[in-house]
Amino acid sequence: MKKKWIYMLLALTVVFSTAMYFGYNARGQSTLLRITTDEEFYSHYDVPLEHRDYLDHLKTQGFDSNQIRIAYAFLNERYGKLEELDLLLEKATSGQKWSTIFEGYDSAKVPFIPRSFDSEYLDKLLLAELSTDDIMICDRLSFISGEDFDTLMNDYMEGLSWSDMSKNLGIISNEENLLRVQVTSDAIKTYTEQYNLSEDIIVEAFVTASKLGINEQEVLSKYSEGMNAYEILEYYFVQMFI
Repeated sequence: MKKKWIYMLLALTVVFSTAMYFGYNARGQSTLLRITTDEEFYSHYDVPLEHRDYLDHLKTQGFDSNQIRIAYAFLNERYGKLEELDLLLEKATSGQKWSTIFEGYDSAKVPFIPRSFDSEYLDKLLLAELSTDDIMICDRLSFISGEDFDTLMNDYMEGLSWSDMSKNLGIISNEENLLRVQVTSDAIKTYTEQYNLSEDIIVEAFVTASKLGINEQEVLSKYSEGMNAYEILEYYFVQMFI
């Protein structure tokens, strides 16, 4: 009998990428982080040397450093492939808006659907002291790369980190653990009434705000002004990198 309790449990909590984009101002309040140099970018995203070499190669091809950072940051959100940077940058260079590029990228992809595991196999994984994060990350890497789940999990259990595995697979991700943000029913009720937005949008705003390290009301205001998720992402990426 198939059992999906791991994913049902995690569905109660919003899960998102470990990439965080915030700093702190003089009052100790979170504020959007500004990243303006290669070294700041490499450090913040823990960019491996092989990826740095590829980013340098893109610069020699005439692509703008700030645009490269935006493309890389987006693909880091999506477990994108390093080779996909070129296409995103070509579209940006041709004059397309980043929000349009982001949306087109997502539309062209087959949505990730977590697999189900039978109880015996899940017990085996958990007895090996693997976390639900490990299982979810492995599942995602297997889906993106087409590699066998068991093979990837065995590599991890033999000592290969998820970030190194991502690098070896040509995937942009420095994720070792998944961060989560909890959205209470009271918050959803309050913001639904205040901003006249759907529950799904409220949750999405919390996730985006948590990634950016800003107050969720800032993001909710953008939604209430008519911006969509891709336009909001473009807006804040531009603030960060340009």
